[in-house]
Amino acid sequence: MIEDLQRENLSKVKKYAELILDSSQNSIDLLKNLTDWSRLNTNRLAFNPREIDIVSVINEVAELLSPSAIQKSITIIKKTPSHLKIYADKEMMSSVIRNLISNSIKFSNPEGKIHIFVSKKENEAVVEVADFGVGMKKETIEKLFHIDENVSTPGTRREHGTGLGLILVKEFISLHGGKIHVNSEFGKCSSFMVTLPLR
Repeated sequence: MIEDLQRENLSKVKKYAELILDSSQNSIDLLKNLTDWSRLNTNRLAFNPREIDIVSVINEVAELLSPSAIQKSITIIKKTPSHLKIYADKEMMSSVIRNLISNSIKFSNPEGKIHIFVSKKENEAVVEVADFGVGMKKETIEKLFHIDENVSTPGTRREHGTGLGLILVKEFISLHGGKIHVNSEFGKCSSFMVTLPLR
């Protein structure tokens, strides 16, 4: 990059910067997931539920991941109330949302859209992250949340996953007494819907 800057070869500098951004984001995701998985399975991960605003958590995570979305010209569209209070562990919820949005960015085609919906249904909060990317086959969906099945696949720009993200998502949601449901059509779209009790 330094040599190309000296030559004023800005197109190559941009290409290398994008590679560094991808690699850095993947490394961060890998480290966070490995750390959380290790702490969870050695009973060293504290579970500290308290009243939090799930909409604020989503906004924070979406902002954190916006450089990855911008790099692929992906638009994140949020349809949420201004606030929705739930009783949950904020760090775990941040991890859940981060993994879901990261996956949607990874498997969305460039210039695509990601929709994030939040609503309240009786005594539950419903969070849905939907993309219109590569989708999944039924047999892939059935393996998503099993540690003994390696279903990590490259993204639309050959991004690499950790294979642990969705397993952690399922574990964290279960700790909160919630559920996760997946809908997908191969070659078209995927939707991950999380339901969490308000208390």
